[in-house]
Amino acid sequence: MYSIVAVATTWGPPLLGGIASADSTGFSLQFVILSAFFAVAVPAIMLGAPETVFDRAYTLAQTPATGGSKFQGSLPIAPRRLFSVETFNNYIVKMKPYSYSGSYDAGTLLQAPRAFIAPTTGLLFLVSLLPYGALWGFSSSLSLLFHPLPFIRSTISIGGLMAGPSLLGSAAVAGFAFHSWWQSSFAPRAHMASVAGGSVLAFIGILTFGLHIDACMTRPENDDGTTTIYALNYLGDNVNFPAVSFVLGLLTAGVYVLDATVKPLIRASTMFTSSNLGVALRNTTDMNGGVNCWRSVLAGIFVMAVPNAVWSWDGLRALCIGVAIAQMVVGAIVGSVWWLWGEDIRRWDGRVMALVDLDMLKRNGSFFDTD
Repeated sequence: MYSIVAVATTWGPPLLGGIASADSTGFSLQFVILSAFFAVAVPAIMLGAPETVFDRAYTLAQTPATGGSKFQGSLPIAPRRLFSVETFNNYIVKMKPYSYSGSYDAGTLLQAPRAFIAPTTGLLFLVSLLPYGALWGFSSSLSLLFHPLPFIRSTISIGGLMAGPSLLGSAAVAGFAFHSWWQSSFAPRAHMASVAGGSVLAFIGILTFGLHIDACMTRPENDDGTTTIYALNYLGDNVNFPAVSFVLGLLTAGVYVLDATVKPLIRASTMFTSSNLGVALRNTTDMNGGVNCWRSVLAGIFVMAVPNAVWSWDGLRALCIGVAIAQMVVGAIVGSVWWLWGEDIRRWDGRVMALVDLDMLKRNGSFFDTD
């Protein structure tokens, strides 16, 4: 449910933003509306979301280790506290600006940086970097494309282009979120089907978007080589806005189909390399953060670079053809690497993150035993 709400609230608000920008106040009205939400959201985050709302040591004390000692049972459930003025005051007093305290060594400080450069983190970033960057780059360039001549579209029409990404993106996320087998039984064939399907959807969305807009942006010329304003307006009316919204939705669906492989693959890696559940949860969080961080950096680069590319008449077409073809090549290469060396990649995750000494493992068929 969280993933569905996150996708819907990412691509849905531009629909309302286009309507808000049509007011005499202009686009600045959107910031007033967002500020009203943050007036409630920021205090709620401060009071309800810090990690100090639960006892980390109490929770991890009940976590069975996979080492030599046998687990002796769990602690009793913590007593439930009803809300009152006294409990609220105690909660405020105990809040701290940090999650936990303890000794820090080089291994602890390097956990997150190592997770950022783990092989699984890098491959997940590579296979989704082009569709993710293209989606954000195109979305940030819609006003630049469709507000000037020859289209001259209103903010409501431009905001309506986000209907496709909002609907198809939410549907793609819901299709994976409501199937528990996708998270519990992530077979290699399902992984390859997801990579292939996401790459194909992204290829269709990127290529169709570029070719269709380029066809509508071709300058019609008279016999004397000049272009009249009437010809430009007529050509701008030829663009099929519902179709543009749909192909952007296909690109969004492809992005989230590829994103659906992130959590299962990271979980499989951390389960293979972590010594206990507590370490696995921490490494899973770090690797997920690494994928999101790298993709956000690349999305920022696309947001800055795509407007410069689409400003020229033929730049959008060349960009879309290049990105679409490159995604199919990258998807094929990364998919082949996972299919052929999937288990070796998980071993290298443990080596890079210093979780396991693979020199102490010897191969016995398809199993590994310690010396």
